[in-house]
Amino acid sequence: TIFVNTKRFLFSKDNPMFHEGKHDGVAYAGIGSPHTKFIASSIWPMAMIMEGLVSNNATHKVVLVEKLLASSAGTGWMHESFNPNNPAKFSRPWFCWPDSLFAELVMSLTEACPRPEGGGYSIKEWTDRDNAAHVVRGSVFMKPTLSPTPPPPTPMPQPLPQLSLAVVSECIRGGEGARDGRYVDASFSNKRSFCEKWNATCVLSDNSHGGGGDNPYIAKWQLINRTLHETHADWIMWLDCDAAFTNMDIDWRYHLNGHLDNSKALLASKDKNGVNLGVLLMSKSRGISFVSIFQEWLFAKKDDQAALKEMLKKQQPMQRYIDDMVPQEKINSYIDNPDGHKWKPNEWIVHQVWCQNVQKCASHFLLILKDVAERIRNAD
Repeated sequence: TIFVNTKRFLFSKDNPMFHEGKHDGVAYAGIGSPHTKFIASSIWPMAMIMEGLVSNNATHKVVLVEKLLASSAGTGWMHESFNPNNPAKFSRPWFCWPDSLFAELVMSLTEACPRPEGGGYSIKEWTDRDNAAHVVRGSVFMKPTLSPTPPPPTPMPQPLPQLSLAVVSECIRGGEGARDGRYVDASFSNKRSFCEKWNATCVLSDNSHGGGGDNPYIAKWQLINRTLHETHADWIMWLDCDAAFTNMDIDWRYHLNGHLDNSKALLASKDKNGVNLGVLLMSKSRGISFVSIFQEWLFAKKDDQAALKEMLKKQQPMQRYIDDMVPQEKINSYIDNPDGHKWKPNEWIVHQVWCQNVQKCASHFLLILKDVAERIRNAD
């Protein structure tokens, strides 16, 4: 009874994470997660797979397999999550966990499924066992694409050539803490390397600009605003002086799949204290008008994160132009600061943020950038 009631709740509208949708004639229904709120009404294929694994109905299993294949949007892989109204919007282009579980779901439809000795795995008994062969015939299992010799995986689509990026940063020599000339040079060199590899425009400044005076936040947004007006890039990416690229092989267009929506003006991530604007992206299509409104709040608050918080409090409709649900590990991993996601060497960006021992943190940051630079040289 507990199992039945739990399952009934999970697959009902009483569960805020239960989502439904329809695309290309396929109706999807399943459970999502707050982890992937950045994809509207997202469903986790893993949840659909588990729904099939606990089912003892062969027809139900086959229908789920066919829907899962359709949800892969032609990539040939199970994803972390997908939009049921547009499966081409998904997170994680490759995720081996649901891939492995999907294989187990398919194997649960045949007596030929391996049964590891000592394991608890057993073939599910079907309520419609006598009709199982009929269910499988005419289904996706009988199509040539599932022949014993499968075709090679579908290659990932090439990135859209018209998507372009400008990287913007400002470092004041002799500025905050231990940010001496060596620190500034390492930060700028790192960003130039990224721009060269990905054909991005680099806008790097070591001076305050027009009207910012001694306020680094005002100077920052004036530089962003100027870049939005003067470059032709589709997206503008700001990195603080203490943020840098640590994995040059990551294609930003694939990496930010599901977030590069030009109906949004601002993309950012959150830590324990709220939205962090040390690393952000802005779309050219919405960014100019957004900045013109935002700067009024910035001039009043003198701090961009405080200004954003106040603006959204007083002008709530502005929230629709902001995607602040980008996972930190995608654009804004921290070192030496427990308030956010801890940086790992294979991640895209490292951000020093604030720490108590400025000299120690600066040395750590420079060591990371030195390692990145050496890997670039060795690759060449």
